[in-house]
Amino acid sequence: MKGMFAVLVVAVVALVVASRSVSHAGDRVIYTRDRDGRQVETTIIREDGSVQYYDRHGRKAGSAVIRPDGSVIYYDRKGRQSGSDKARR
Repeated sequence: MKGMFAVLVVAVVALVVASRSVSHAGDRVIYTRDRDGRQVETTIIREDGSVQYYDRHGRKAGSAVIRPDGSVIYYDRKGRQSGSDKARR
């Protein structure tokens, strides 16, 4: 009986960890490192054109949206618009 309970607990923990994963299948993940090889930033490019940035501690550092015309809108970590780039033609 204890063995079955332990298996159930492990399964629930695995599901919770998997559901909190930052990236998903189809996403492109880019790890930026400094000269010493330490991870500085993680950039996740989603299939829908949105981009998310995370700092070295895994905290969200900002995001961006790439529009179909090629322009980009940047947001800070609180979701406020912090800048934009026009599409170059």
